[in-house]
Amino acid sequence: MTGKTYALNTPYGELRGIVSPELHPNGQLAGCRVTEINRLATPAGLLTPRWALTSPRIKESRSIFFYPDGSLKRLALQERSPVATPLPDLPPIPAELVCWHADGALKRLYPLNGKISAYWSENDEGELAYALRRELPCGVVDNRIVSLFFYPGGALKGLSLWPGETAALRRPGQPPLTARIGFTMFEDGELRSFEPAFPQLVRTPLGPAPAYDPEAVGVHGETPSVVFSAAGQAVSLRCPYAFVLTGKDGTTRRFQPGKRVDPLNEARFSPTSLALSFSDGAVTITTETAAQTFPLDAVASLKTISLPLAGARRPGV
Repeated sequence: MTGKTYALNTPYGELRGIVSPELHPNGQLAGCRVTEINRLATPAGLLTPRWALTSPRIKESRSIFFYPDGSLKRLALQERSPVATPLPDLPPIPAELVCWHADGALKRLYPLNGKISAYWSENDEGELAYALRRELPCGVVDNRIVSLFFYPGGALKGLSLWPGETAALRRPGQPPLTARIGFTMFEDGELRSFEPAFPQLVRTPLGPAPAYDPEAVGVHGETPSVVFSAAGQAVSLRCPYAFVLTGKDGTTRRFQPGKRVDPLNEARFSPTSLALSFSDGAVTITTETAAQTFPLDAVASLKTISLPLAGARRPGV
């Protein structure tokens, strides 16, 4: 290691103390760390990229990222700083990580960006979490959040919820819904997708079906397992139960979720889920091994068979 640093003129001001640079194929700077204080004139105002490790929760990673055209993509901040959002009635939110669309519009905002370790737990981080209370067309949010994300035009696209938080949501034509991990909205604010907090019924073109993904990972809430059409019907979901599809010709087909050994207890198994998606007048059912598609007008019914979701003992153990 030579300890050599670099400087670069950017549209946001001179960037000094550059180390660990990463380049795009076109030669433009893609990302880097910095070892000096820099004040950049970003689309969100003057912000200071992370440059020093001042506590155990500070991540030792690249703090600045650019798009191939040189526009700012992502900035991890040295200190929590107030950032205004495109929502005029929402006060600036204290943030530690800010992301932009290529045109400079705010894309995603993280109130926290701490490193979970032996010296800093998720509970420690949770004590600092930002709590948002806001009435939306799809429900009232009163939750600690991981992040907010926005459409290029400025409308709120969705929220990632803090682990353990749930939000009560609504969608015309659907029963009351409860989300964990996160949810997204159409630009008009109606619910577009959500991650069910527990098995719950949603209305599909084949009638009500239980939706829940026991393997959902709480990294972010931008790609939940239940997705609605603009008209309000579920067009994709994951189902943790077996079910029987009966055709109008009287034939039946049974579909069964898979299971995996629980990594914390080899005497037990954890269930996977089946994926159902609806498009072009058909339903596609995807298991761990295959996907099959059936015309909706050939299906008489879809009947769920209840199975235990977790903690079932493996045969012979």
